[in-house]
Amino acid sequence: MTFEQISFDSTVPRKIRFGTPYRAIFYDNDGTLTGKGAGSWASYFYASHLVPECEHKQDEYDGVICDNTVQIRRLAFHSAKKAGEFTGMALRAILWDDSVITAMDNATLDAYKLNMSNYGNFDFK
Repeated sequence: MTFEQISFDSTVPRKIRFGTPYRAIFYDNDGTLTGKGAGSWASYFYASHLVPECEHKQDEYDGVICDNTVQIRRLAFHSAKKAGEFTGMALRAILWDDSVITAMDNATLDAYKLNMSNYGNFDFK
């Protein structure tokens, strides 16, 4: 895999503007893009990105920036049995941290899972 080296003008107020399909992930090799140090990340915002290591910065990054203790990954499915069957449907991802989830009683956990604002929605392509 080849990575291109790009640099950013620190005087520009908006570093990133995402457009459809909202799926780019930027790896910041030296920390100059995110200001969070070498090995940090920038990506479009989804509710599943709301973890302590990531910061929602809508005005400046049109998404989130995360430190180097996490990795943002692309999720892809290939060779579906019926090609196109899921096109236009949403794949939902929810933040699931065992240390938090195990502390919830059943009613709280059920309410958490039913609250759609806790999910990031990713469209199948």
